[in-house]
Amino acid sequence: MAQPIVYGPSYSTYVRTVRLALAEKSVAYDFRHVGMLQGEHQQPPFLERNPYGKVPAFEHDGLRLYETNVITRYIDRAFPGTALQPADARGLAVMDQAISIADTFGYGAIVGKLVWQRMVVPMMKGTPDDKTVADAIPQIKLTLAEYERILSDMAWFGGANLSLADLHLAPIFAYMSATPEGGDLMGAHPKLGAWWSKMSARESMAKTEPQLARRIPPSLAHGRTAAPRRAPRGREWPTPTVRRWSETVARGQSAAPGRAAKRQPGNPKRSTLARSAAPPG
Repeated sequence: MAQPIVYGPSYSTYVRTVRLALAEKSVAYDFRHVGMLQGEHQQPPFLERNPYGKVPAFEHDGLRLYETNVITRYIDRAFPGTALQPADARGLAVMDQAISIADTFGYGAIVGKLVWQRMVVPMMKGTPDDKTVADAIPQIKLTLAEYERILSDMAWFGGANLSLADLHLAPIFAYMSATPEGGDLMGAHPKLGAWWSKMSARESMAKTEPQLARRIPPSLAHGRTAAPRRAPRGREWPTPTVRRWSETVARGQSAAPGRAAKRQPGNPKRSTLARSAAPPG
């Protein structure tokens, strides 16, 4: 059986979720970078994999899939190993609820506003917009409070065992935790904090750490700039701004125009840049 192939940039939270699922199932895979700066996501080779031009895309034994939730469910069903979905209806509902909250309510405020302003804008030598961050905080607090409530006395989102919901939330929480506000936001929710301590320490998180440096000092996280639009659920930003960032920051350099998608083995050894990385998605 051929190894599955994941297409997309390593900095994407949704791409990382797919890679986390593969890592948790101990599945070897190929990881192929999609150069969004060069418009590779809008070129025929990639559009054949996803006609909507969004990442991630996935292939296995001739089957081509897109949309994160579709891909991760396929991974769980297609490969042996520990199940990543609860066996009971209640656990499945909790898992689905947690994923839906992230895509519908959490991602835009956490990644689209807080992480963007505190991490991405400074990396692009811009001045963060404190008002955009302040406007996002109530939505983030509500989202975290709901996760605290939903988690209740469970070890994971769905029950006693790790689920796809945990893998969906983890890349988002990794970025949020790297912002100046992350500590205070998480500190108000002890159950969620305990969950994150366990989740962030998993081997799969180390194996999928994106190539993005954790080098944004809090002193830079002040000022004003425009906020990006919210990404569609289950996808990543295709905007020119993030395309420039994804190449110059997430890859550590700009690729030459027209370069084909870079092929990397699954679970590649982390570079010096990646080892100091903090995750945005």
